[in-house]
Order: sequence, then structure tokens, then C-alpha cells
Amino acid sequence: AELPKQFGELHNLRSLLLDHNVLTALPMSMMNLALLELLNLEFNALEIIPSLQNMASLRVLLLSHNRLTVTPAGIGKLGKLNTVHLSYNQLGTVATDLGSCSSLTDLRLDHNELSVLPPEFGALTSL
Repeated sequence: AELPKQFGELHNLRSLLLDHNVLTALPMSMMNLALLELLNLEFNALEIIPSLQNMASLRVLLLSHNRLTVTPAGIGKLGKLNTVHLSYNQLGTVATDLGSCSSLTDLRLDHNELSVLPPEFGALTSL
């Protein structure tokens, strides 16, 4: 299942809860929701998330229980991000730019295929 392209025109949207569905893809236009603070896409069938770099207000990103093999592009540019849940995916690596999210206080990466974390994660002193 996919969301309509017009979803990205909901410019005043602050919270989006789409957990426990069967979403397989997201429209690129959705990544322009600059005022979005909470994005819950847990328990879907997503394999990739488009770049998040335009979601400057995002504070909570919940992506656990999907089929992600890579972390979303642009995640390191989200300065307000304080919660990231990526548990129960198929991540073999984690993007080094996640180490730039200095506001992170809650990071969950359990139940993936990780063998090492980037040294940049040492800068995440609020965890």
C-alpha cells in the first residue's frame, strides 16, 4: 500500500501516525512536511525512507518493525531530533551522520544485523 502524492501538501501537519499498516513506500512529497514533529511508521513493510533533510522540525522518528536496510538519508541534518527507533529492521550499518544529532536522548537499534557502530556516535553525549 502507498500513500497518495498529495499527502505532502499537508503543510501544517505536526504529528503523523501511520503505524501498524502495510505501507511499502512513501511519496517523495511527504518529505517536505517541514512542520512535522512526530512521524510514526512502525510496523509497516517499508524498505527505504526518502531523504528526511527537509523535515527540520522533526523530534520523534519511529521506524521500528519495517524492512529497512539503511538509515534514512539526511537524518544527520535534523537538529531537533531527540528520539529515533530503528529496532527490528535489517540494518547492517548505520549512517555516520546520525552522530550529528546532538539532541538525541533515545536511540534504539536493537534486533538488526549490526556488528559495529560508527565512531561518530561517541559525540552523542545526551544518550
